[in-house]
Amino acid sequence: MEPKDIGRSLIALSGMSHLLDEEYRLRGLALESQIDLEKAQTEHEKQRRAEEQVMDAVRARQAARDSLEAGRAAWQCYLAASYREACALDESIAVKVRAAQEAVAAAEASAQEADDRESTLRSATDLADLERQAAQNWSNAQQLSSELAQKLTEFTTWHAVLIEERSTLLPHIQGWDGSDTATTANRLELGRRDHLKAEQARDAAEAAVTRAEKHLNDVEQGRSGTAGRAIDLLSDRGIPAFGLLDQIDLEATARPLWEPRLAPWSDAVVVQPRHEHRARGLLHTALPGTQIVICDLQREPLPEGVRSNLNLARFLTALNERFGPTADGADVHDQALALTVTGGFTTPLAGRETRLQQARRQLADANTQVAENANTLTAAAAGVTLAHTPVSYTHPPLPTLSSL
Repeated sequence: MEPKDIGRSLIALSGMSHLLDEEYRLRGLALESQIDLEKAQTEHEKQRRAEEQVMDAVRARQAARDSLEAGRAAWQCYLAASYREACALDESIAVKVRAAQEAVAAAEASAQEADDRESTLRSATDLADLERQAAQNWSNAQQLSSELAQKLTEFTTWHAVLIEERSTLLPHIQGWDGSDTATTANRLELGRRDHLKAEQARDAAEAAVTRAEKHLNDVEQGRSGTAGRAIDLLSDRGIPAFGLLDQIDLEATARPLWEPRLAPWSDAVVVQPRHEHRARGLLHTALPGTQIVICDLQREPLPEGVRSNLNLARFLTALNERFGPTADGADVHDQALALTVTGGFTTPLAGRETRLQQARRQLADANTQVAENANTLTAAAAGVTLAHTPVSYTHPPLPTLSSL
């Protein structure tokens, strides 16, 4: 048996003849695909050569169009350059024409003037009369010259007199700024007004100093504002009372929330529970509307960030519960009352030491303002004095040719 027959028999015995048949079928399909591929490649190459010929024709036409457009653009540039040269030449010729016209006009004017002069000379038949007229004019000129020489002498004499009078009057004009009477009067009136304003400003500043000193004294005694009046009234009746904000100190971190909570109670007074009835009766009659805060009987912890020597836990806790911060944390809001109190205080609101510092600063500012207003008043008084003392002088009128 041939080797190939032996191989087929072995494959048949192993039951794999179908694989060999499948291999033959696939090889046949591959050969057909190869033939189809070669045909497709051949057809593709033909189509590509045909398309390339078409594209060459298209590119040739496009190149022709581009050349045509370039030629048209070059022609337009040539026409523009030619037009510009023609315009420049036209302007140059126009300038020359105008110059020639002006020269012609000047020449014609000169010729006309010469013709007029010639006509005048030809019409002058009586030269003797012209001579006599010229002699008369010369005589008149000599007489006028003599009169002017005499007036010059008179002016020279008057000038010497004025120089002598000027030497006599110069010592009397020291300090004069050249102002006339109306200007001086107006300046004096303005100076008096400024002086009056300066006096009023000084008086207002001194009054502010007095108020600042009283306020500082009240703060030092813990009796500032409306709360101070209530404290004085109760103290006269033997009832100890304190200003609420004088007895509360706030930490820096607690200020944004607690200052708007305490602001409505800036004039409130604090009394002990045993004095509540009497204090209410006295203030009801003397100071209606006074806010009275009653101390707690026992010492309780205060809210965080708040310090006080008085037992105010109940009052401060109620404020903390009722006035909650707004969404942005800048203000506080009481939901039950639909009430919002804004914050944003630039200086601390509570605390005895803080109030003392602010009162001292206000007094210092008031004293500074008094000093500044005093300087302004001194300057205004000097202005009034100067306005009283200007020197005015009016010299006699100078002679004129007509007067001489």
